[in-house]
Amino acid sequence: MRKIFAKNLKELRKEHNLTQEDLGNILGVTRIMVSYYEIGRSVPSFQVLEKIIKYFKINPDQILGTYMEIKEEGNE
Repeated sequence: MRKIFAKNLKELRKEHNLTQEDLGNILGVTRIMVSYYEIGRSVPSFQVLEKIIKYFKINPDQILGTYMEIKEEGNE
């Protein structure tokens, strides 16, 4: 799930024409932390995850990829 989250966060950031610095300011974290999220080196706290979901107006499944993981597991 970490890799899926990292990929989805980076795609969302780019779709909204935000730099890592911009997103860090929005979330209250450093640019380096955003970079760590995007490469899968770290995962955000629940509070930061909530900010991501609210800012991008998405549901948790969209950023975490849990729907797709469950669906893929069911097809095996």
